[in-house]
Amino acid sequence: MRGSVRRLWLAASVEHAVLHEAASADPNETGGILLGYQTSAGRVTVVTDVRSAGPDARHSRFSFVPDYDHDEREAEEVARQSCGVVSYVGDWHTHPGATSATLSAKDRFTLKTIAKQSGGSLHEPVMLVVAGDWKRMLAAWQLIANVLHSRIVSIEIVRFDG
Repeated sequence: MRGSVRRLWLAASVEHAVLHEAASADPNETGGILLGYQTSAGRVTVVTDVRSAGPDARHSRFSFVPDYDHDEREAEEVARQSCGVVSYVGDWHTHPGATSATLSAKDRFTLKTIAKQSGGSLHEPVMLVVAGDWKRMLAAWQLIANVLHSRIVSIEIVRFDG
């Protein structure tokens, strides 16, 4: 089913937290990790929780460098508490002042790096981008991997109460 739609189900509480963090960090970029689960085929990703940048993250007007140790500890703790049901599914970050929530070349590289560094546990990570200033736009992207090559596609966001 090559052309089937992929979706990111986003809990309202997650969207609220991300938008709050974006406003708090403005005019600098910020980000964090997305937590949830994926269907076995990766066609649906459900994001049930989010974590913001750790204390050692670096924020500037045009870049954000995560606190990787903090992110890893947070993801491991959530996975432990949920007996492995909820885990790391990708990253989120902001593009303040941007007029669209598209991926930069660095974002595309990051998605590919996430898949490579996951040790096979996350073949098709997602990335949520929040763009704009006073009116925020959200877009979701996913790395689609197969044996011969990978590609990055825009995926539909479906919001749910949670």
